Amino acid sequence: MAGATTWSGADADDDGRPSDRRRERGLRTRRNIVRAAIDLIEAGNPRPTTEQVARRAGVSTRLVFHHFRRLEVVIRLAAELQAGRHRSFVAIIPPRGPLPARIAAICRQRRKLFEATGPVLRVAYARELDTPGLTEVLGRQRALLRQQLEVTLGPEISSHGGEPELLIDILENTTGWQYWSGLRFEAGLSSSAAERAMASAVSELLDRSGR
Repeated sequence: MAGATTWSGADADDDGRPSDRRRERGLRTRRNIVRAAIDLIEAGNPRPTTEQVARRAGVSTRLVFHHFRRLEVVIRLAAELQAGRHRSFVAIIPPRGPLPARIAAICRQRRKLFEATGPVLRVAYARELDTPGLTEVLGRQRALLRQQLEVTLGPEISSHGGEPELLIDILENTTGWQYWSGLRFEAGLSSSAAERAMASAVSELLDRSGR
């Protein structure tokens, strides 16, 4: 996983022997810094400064730079940590049973995922192009969500008379974070209303493709 080496950078005593205590202390500090960034973002600060993150984590600014060099690394790891924390919200639903029930299950899972990770996702997508490695982190989440669509809606997608790959692309966009964000923050819908709107859009797409 990208960024794993950042979590587990080795420390050593002067004689070259690994120091488990120092390594564990460093790992704990890095986690606290990343969690501090998440806390600030979830509290409504989309662009926390290094000083704010350090204060929240209870460490010095110098220590933040010692462990991460750049605040962008902290943001990338915050997005990665949130994605890992809530990965269980996305389950591959078997491609059987009534289509409306499968669509409803997909959109219910997206609602849980996006509501839980929304503040960090908004920051991550806004800073994606400026933060090395963030595209890969977000891409892994999109790949997981796309895989769910490919499996759960597989029968309907494969029977599409036109271009199945194009249909998957459209479904991916219609059930992705940007679409959800538009429903929630631009259209001003509640999470339950946004879930219903997403399910309706997916149903309409599959209904059109099956004609």
